[in-house]
Amino acid sequence: MLDLAQKCGVRLRQSYRRVAKHAAIRIGRYLHAHQFKRATRELRFLRFRLGRVIRSYDGI
Repeated sequence: MLDLAQKCGVRLRQSYRRVAKHAAIRIGRYLHAHQFKRATRELRFLRFRLGRVIRSYDGI
């Protein structure tokens, strides 16, 4: 989705690309260690950020 915005020349105020990448890495680590509550918390964090990015597209 962020790549699509760049191709169309849309400037986002925040992309959360770096933050989302690290959150995805942490989810994988937590699942591997059977720390499911922590993984779920990180997944909620990712969904929350994705929702913000999607809403920033709506104004375009």
